[in-house]
Amino acid sequence: MSSSADARSVALGVIRRVVEEGAYSNLALAGALRRSGLSRRDRDLAAELAYGTIRRIPALDWAIAPRSTRPLARVTPSALALLRLGAYQLLFTRIPDHAAISETVELADPRERGFVNAILRALARDRPSWPEGGSIGAVSVRTGLSAWAVRELRLLLGDEAVDAAAALAERAPLALRTNTCRVSVEELEGALQAAGLQPRRGAIHPETLLVDAGVPAQLPGWSEGWFAVQDEASAFVVRALGPRPGERVLDACAGPGGKATHVACLVGDGGLTVGADISPARPGCKWPSPPGAPACCGRAGCWSIRCARSPGRRRTPPVTPFAGAGRTSSRSRSRGRTGRRNAFACGPTGTGPTPCSSPYSGAVLERLRPGPPVESAPWGARSRCPLGVPTPMTSERDRGMGLE
Repeated sequence: MSSSADARSVALGVIRRVVEEGAYSNLALAGALRRSGLSRRDRDLAAELAYGTIRRIPALDWAIAPRSTRPLARVTPSALALLRLGAYQLLFTRIPDHAAISETVELADPRERGFVNAILRALARDRPSWPEGGSIGAVSVRTGLSAWAVRELRLLLGDEAVDAAAALAERAPLALRTNTCRVSVEELEGALQAAGLQPRRGAIHPETLLVDAGVPAQLPGWSEGWFAVQDEASAFVVRALGPRPGERVLDACAGPGGKATHVACLVGDGGLTVGADISPARPGCKWPSPPGAPACCGRAGCWSIRCARSPGRRRTPPVTPFAGAGRTSSRSRSRGRTGRRNAFACGPTGTGPTPCSSPYSGAVLERLRPGPPVESAPWGARSRCPLGVPTPMTSERDRGMGLE
């Protein structure tokens, strides 16, 4: 098997984990690449194929369905993943057709090779013309956004929804938010330039630097905690909140903790930031921490941050969850994952933005009432929040968060 086939095999595994198991693509890809032993060039290929295929699932399915001899719902998950992977190479990359088809078919089970080969060859011979117009279905196919996400954009933006969806479909650069508690923007910019990159300042968050490509862990300043991989939209949320030194801030849907660590830097050692999430695995508590620091501070070097568990998910009607397309852009939250469905998944509200997993999604970042000095509070854990005093978000219903 060639190295490019190995890269496709890695991409295929990531695609299946995201679609069939509901995995976060950035975490699934990072783990797969660590185990792969691929060269840097093949790692880049695997990342492009994995993220690109996930990003374009609506378009790929639309192109595959008319050429399939059976409904896509009856195609085995393994064959469907291969068809999507192969179709992405044919329709959205400059990989030669023969390489895209042969290398992809080689990964198929012997019983499915004829089926996969026939459809990919038919697609190569007769490439689709993408639907035009502003209908929800046409916009979904052209952009890769789920139909419900396009519908939400219509509710929010009206006539601008089509242009907004097209902008969301563009590939995003790698966004690096400077950790100003450790380094200046100018110093990080110089280090990236010295490494042969061409960083440019963000348009809406001046402390964010944009680069066209790169593996974050291999960039200068990663181990020193000089930056966080975080897009401008997320960084702008913290800028809009405007945390001040000494304040106490709760991020009730912290996820990996990008905004929480940003807030922690701004409130300083005299303040307190609590990063909470419904999933114990999501808060960024896996970074190596300085001696004596809480597990959630990690490379960010912030000593004023704690981890906590958010209350249970808000019950909503069964919907298709988010795609979790990882570091391609935060816009991936609008892309549909075709995996498991459940009654607790985040989904469309019918009136605007989708709900966060926490009942407190209306104020994801919320200032807390003043309390005792941070020095008197013990280091936090996921099941306990060391606020020390009642807060506006404390009640019998909220004991699971540890905010008592």
